Amino acid sequence: MAPCAHQKVVKKDGVVVYAACGLDIARWYVPAAPGALASPERTPSIAATRQTQIIMAFSLGVALLIVSALPMVARVIRTLGTLAHEIGHALCGWLLAHPSLPAFDLQYGGGITRIWPRSDALLAVELALVVVYLWTHRRNRVGCIVIGSLGALLGGCACTSIADLLFLEAGHVGLLLLSAIFLFRGLSGIAVAHAAERWLYAIIGWTLWMQAVTLCWTTAFDPAAQARYLQGHGNIDNDFVRIADDLGLGFITVVLANLALSLIIPMLVFVTWRWRAGIAAGIWSIVRVAP
Repeated sequence: MAPCAHQKVVKKDGVVVYAACGLDIARWYVPAAPGALASPERTPSIAATRQTQIIMAFSLGVALLIVSALPMVARVIRTLGTLAHEIGHALCGWLLAHPSLPAFDLQYGGGITRIWPRSDALLAVELALVVVYLWTHRRNRVGCIVIGSLGALLGGCACTSIADLLFLEAGHVGLLLLSAIFLFRGLSGIAVAHAAERWLYAIIGWTLWMQAVTLCWTTAFDPAAQARYLQGHGNIDNDFVRIADDLGLGFITVVLANLALSLIIPMLVFVTWRWRAGIAAGIWSIVRVAP
């Protein structure tokens, strides 16, 4: 059956399908068989297959080995995590109309992101894009409500001190987001051209996740690691310290909150995979141009 180009989707018998032809859109989100290209023609599997269970369990074991006994490999993957951390800061900056530039810190190690003051011109451009969307999608009531609300929320945050808190938290969120993307790729097999890619995605995803959890855990419960974190980065306090100061909270409270956020990532990845068809339909209902 050829893929359907119809835009409207409906839910029928608990499955999201294209209204005009009945094609289950979950077929676009089926794990690829070993050595095969992803295809919309296969029958989707709701429960995790034995192969998927093996991939995720084995890759978790490999990630544990990397974190605990292979420091050179862990350092390479940590560099990728540093890049995700700094890009998280930078993307948040651009979304809130603060021009930003992520970079590796060659003097002290790790990374650093330069964030400039808010640009009113950039904020005007972003708000103009929201207005253009609202006009071109004016018949899409759901999309207008969602995008209009997000635009108003981002605009409000950009003009208040909330922006500073979002910048600081966006680094850790960026690392967790990259680990979640890799874990989802490993779990689902989406857009995988070769079976080995799933294993690599899962191994790197678990390793990044463990590194994020380890950072929070040791900072909260290991006095030596906590002392190193409190030393800061060059002459700049680390993110969790600055968040605690800005919110007037205890440092350990902020670290434990980020630890809790880190721990729920695998569950969120599984939920996203489990309800991927419904999520895809929801996103499409927002971005589509209603007739």
